[in-house]
Amino acid sequence: MAIRQEQLRSSTLAHGGDVYRRLVEALTEVLVECDAAGVVTRVVTTDDRVLGYHPDELVGQPVSRFIAPHDRGRFAGGYALVLESPTTVSGAYRCLHRDGSDVLLESTAHRRTDPLTGEVIGVVAGCRHVTEGKASDLRARDSMLADAQAVARIGSWEWDVLADRVTWSAELYRILGLEPRRVASTYAAWLERIHPDDRQLAHRTVERARANRQSFEFQHRVLLADGEVRVILGRGRVQCAPDHTVVRMLGTAQDITEQAQLNEELELARRELQRSNQELEQFAFDASHDLLEPVRIVQLLAERLGDEKGDHLGEQGQSLLASIVDTTQTMRILILDLLEYSRVAVEPVDQSLVDCNDLVQEVIELLAEPIAEKRAAITCAELPVVRGNASQLRRVFQNLICNALKYSGKSSPAIDVEAAGEGTAWRLSVADRGVAVDPRHADRIFEMFRRLEPGDTSAGSGMGLALCRRIVEAHGGRIWFEPRSGGGNIFSFTIPESYLDRG
Repeated sequence: MAIRQEQLRSSTLAHGGDVYRRLVEALTEVLVECDAAGVVTRVVTTDDRVLGYHPDELVGQPVSRFIAPHDRGRFAGGYALVLESPTTVSGAYRCLHRDGSDVLLESTAHRRTDPLTGEVIGVVAGCRHVTEGKASDLRARDSMLADAQAVARIGSWEWDVLADRVTWSAELYRILGLEPRRVASTYAAWLERIHPDDRQLAHRTVERARANRQSFEFQHRVLLADGEVRVILGRGRVQCAPDHTVVRMLGTAQDITEQAQLNEELELARRELQRSNQELEQFAFDASHDLLEPVRIVQLLAERLGDEKGDHLGEQGQSLLASIVDTTQTMRILILDLLEYSRVAVEPVDQSLVDCNDLVQEVIELLAEPIAEKRAAITCAELPVVRGNASQLRRVFQNLICNALKYSGKSSPAIDVEAAGEGTAWRLSVADRGVAVDPRHADRIFEMFRRLEPGDTSAGSGMGLALCRRIVEAHGGRIWFEPRSGGGNIFSFTIPESYLDRG
């Protein structure tokens, strides 16, 4: 169609040539100006055959009146985007012809600004018929989207807040237990399908998001007509005009009933496992405590037998008796370690303030004899004050320093105890120059009855590092080891911020 050159020249001079030039060159059927609220203020040019309206009938009307109902929500969001964006925005919408039929138009729009103040005052938009090929592509895209929503059980919705028009996808209808298009898609209709116990939560969540102009995510239930209850994960976001007025809300609703049921079953299983573990821990604690007495009696009787009858037993008898004494002593140590291991799980962690400097000094005094025998040099940096169980944390330092002494090799051990902040926690470390632990054993050495080196026959129950891990984890931290540069190992553990006092 012909475009009146004088009219275009006037428009170009009055309203900014670049915007109009781009639009007129690309779109030759409809070119209109609208204000920020979406009301047509001027028709620059139009082909009456596009929508069947005379230009005078368009001026003063909201553009949304000419958009098909199921595209109005998307159009409102697109219009808000044009007002916000400094660049040209394109889209395709189904519009209403005067005769009631749908017309698919492709639009390109750019915001208009006041040349003096730079304030956004509206939009200039042009549109034309979509070609049959492009229309086919759009239909194919819509079909693919609908299929994807059906497979994922995700429905979508759009709410044109200014016009109070709500659009649901076909899958959202099905999620709500409704036949597509049989019920009006309104906010009230959506609330009506929400389970009565969740209805207030749903309404409050949407209103809060709308008031605060924020995205939202929440879980709720819907009650279907046949009484079935489905669990839904709802998500949404808000779109605003430049003046921060909410113009559109859109989001999704995903049916997660099966996932929620599985999570509930897993939670029940977790609780049952936790209860069973607590019973086992209590049993281990009680059994370890009860075993101490008979082991003590066996050890006492063996020692008395050696004192009173040792001369009559002969060399072999004395050797057997010594084996009994050593074995019962080993068993006693093992039971004591098991008892302490169980006690960590049974007893709550004390939240007293503990000075780690004092703990390490107590350990050094306790281990004075083996330290002197090994001619070990132990250096201790300034350590933090933390909250926790003093005796348990002392045991961690004791076990780590004992291991450093035990596996120091032939050289005199050099052991360093240090601390450093690590994010929201303290990292406490015991570093040595002894026999390096194979990194392949990084996890296994913290298991019960494991030793640092395969074939290790040194004294001990093999519970030391397992007990360390149990204590550290009870305090909310973690423990690990890593090779030390130049040889040796660094055993480190953390105490999280919730358990420490940095002041």
